[in-house]
Amino acid sequence: MLAKYNLQGNIVETLRRISPGKPKKVLLQCRMSMYSCIDRFKETLTDEGICYTFNLLPQKEIFREENLHNNYHYSTSLYNSSSWSLDDGYDPRAGLLTFPSRILGSGFESGIYLQLQIPTSYEDYHCREAQGFKVLLHSPAEYPVTSKKFLRLTFNHEVTIVIKPEIILTSKSLHNYTPSRRRCFFSHERKLQFFAIYNQANCELECLTNYTRKLCSCVRFSMPHDGRTKICESYQLECCIQAENKVQLLIASESIGKESLCVDQCRCLPACNSIEYDTEITQTKYDFLKSFELRYKSRIPADVLKNITSINFAKLGIYFKQAQYMAMKRNELFGWTDFIANCGGVLGLCMGVSLLSLVELLYYCLVRPVLMLRQGRGSLPAERITTVRSLY
Repeated sequence: MLAKYNLQGNIVETLRRISPGKPKKVLLQCRMSMYSCIDRFKETLTDEGICYTFNLLPQKEIFREENLHNNYHYSTSLYNSSSWSLDDGYDPRAGLLTFPSRILGSGFESGIYLQLQIPTSYEDYHCREAQGFKVLLHSPAEYPVTSKKFLRLTFNHEVTIVIKPEIILTSKSLHNYTPSRRRCFFSHERKLQFFAIYNQANCELECLTNYTRKLCSCVRFSMPHDGRTKICESYQLECCIQAENKVQLLIASESIGKESLCVDQCRCLPACNSIEYDTEITQTKYDFLKSFELRYKSRIPADVLKNITSINFAKLGIYFKQAQYMAMKRNELFGWTDFIANCGGVLGLCMGVSLLSLVELLYYCLVRPVLMLRQGRGSLPAERITTVRSLY
């Protein structure tokens, strides 16, 4: 079914040409706290085309650009990260308004509010049965893969997402343990070929890239690769899907401690310091056209109203449930300090109850009462004799 179209070198330009364009074409409104945030959205190349990403680190900080090709960019973000990292957080000298953007509080008013629009001409039921927007929540250091995990925002609906971060930190005392024992990698322990920042998602994407190149002699356009690697043609899509299925089996085998003999190991353990987002989602119907007509019908020309009917609208609100969160921390369950302390306690118990103490205990509890009883019985006749003698 798939014709041999030559996509080499122009697939990204084709995607940009058929995409809606700049973020302003899709975002009718964007507000974060009291500030406009449309300019914070930047184009990002994903496995499903051009997406618009908020708060993603720039390409020069996520990727090792010296190992990448220079045919096109994966992200158009040019913001500097103010020395932010997941391990250390923000630089102490960073201000309140920095990048990645901070949240200024909890609740809807402190979150991000989006009003989206897309012409009905962009609906394509040939590619997807379901129509709407895809929303992916991820760390600023994690490169997005929209086909793997996402939330769907359907047309003419308003969706509210309440976020509760799940933060996992790791004690520095675990540096002495091997990654296989602690089941995680510190950022300096696992160097990736294309990514400058290690996390499990980046590692799995690179593993999939390497195996796709090995199996198909090419990679998908969205995968990081060097200048010598070809981009897969449309007729090679089936091979790419096979590679993805095999890597998924490999990762599942590694997660239960079994090794695979057919492909190289990915070794994509979680990062020792990581963040995931637990969500609570609510949805309601959103009829922008009806509200617009009721409010502005008398002041809006008929041709403008007609144009609005050819546009699909949606609303999205995202905010944090609480301003403070408890982080989980990996620690030693039983280390050398605990072992020595327990040994000291046992030895102290044995030294405090010595053999001499046991002999003394037996003497005072058993022998001495018997001796006292015998002495008591022998002294009574002597006392009587003495008393009788005194009467005479």
